[in-house]
Amino acid sequence: MELTGLVFLPEDRGLLVWEKAGRVSHYRPDPDGLALQGEFWLDDIATNTDCGLISIALDPDWETNHFVYAAHC
Repeated sequence: MELTGLVFLPEDRGLLVWEKAGRVSHYRPDPDGLALQGEFWLDDIATNTDCGLISIALDPDWETNHFVYAAHC
């Protein structure tokens, strides 16, 4: 696992953590730390050299549309 970033979701909805290979995981706080809520993989992510899933951004209207944007090579 090669983590490349994280973004906190509004209103204590947890956070998204992503890996270079394209896996995105959603965690929420619980009494024991963080609990995995789910995950998904983005297809066709090149992981050679400095490539991979490099960033994720939430849409400015995320709270109503839940759009997430990913940058990768």
